[in-house]
Amino acid sequence: RENLLSLVVVTPQGEVIQTRQAVRKTSTGLDLTQLYCGSEGTLGLVVECCFKVYPLNHHRCGGLVTFASSADAVSAVVAVKQLPPLRTLVRLELLNTGGIIATNKEYQLTLEATPTLLIEMQDIYDHTVYMGQEFENILRPIFEAYHCKKCDFIVDGKSFDDAWEARRGCLMAAAAYRGKKKTEKVLITDVCVPLSSLAKVITETEADFTVKNVLCIICAHIADGNFHCMVPFS
Repeated sequence: RENLLSLVVVTPQGEVIQTRQAVRKTSTGLDLTQLYCGSEGTLGLVVECCFKVYPLNHHRCGGLVTFASSADAVSAVVAVKQLPPLRTLVRLELLNTGGIIATNKEYQLTLEATPTLLIEMQDIYDHTVYMGQEFENILRPIFEAYHCKKCDFIVDGKSFDDAWEARRGCLMAAAAYRGKKKTEKVLITDVCVPLSSLAKVITETEADFTVKNVLCIICAHIADGNFHCMVPFS
């Protein structure tokens, strides 16, 4: 939503409006762009969008960081978010232990069954230089301060894609996890909380599932304070 600049919307009365003119900043009235975007079509029909664009980054690499607990992983992410924005950091995602178990089973992966942070970094320059420096000099000390078990900087493209396959396939892994003959439906929760409360909420959620003897499958846009809990059902 931060990259959405303006919309052309058809209102319920049939009027066509543009939410923002071609100016960089305005302080007049409501932010209609975000209002219509957040309404998900209930206030009007979006027929045109204008987005901010960025140069294509030609180099990408990332990291795979494992922790003993989801609380440690989340606390490390909160510490990263308190820093000034890193130029090359693009995505920071979390799979909890249940998420890793489910994706390993579905995609025949061999990731360690423990809470795991997946990191993507991009740059227009050689990935072995600036991205490696940011990872080693800024991110690694934070992860080690929160007792990471393993902290790998991944340069090889295949290893990088294999690691992210676990995150991309979380939904299908949850649907197939219980091994039913027919692929199950999945109830997808969508939880957003302040970053300061995220570790506590995820820990309590995992504990609730443990009490019911149900695998807790969580995949999270963890840097945004947002996580999804996947519950397969017939």
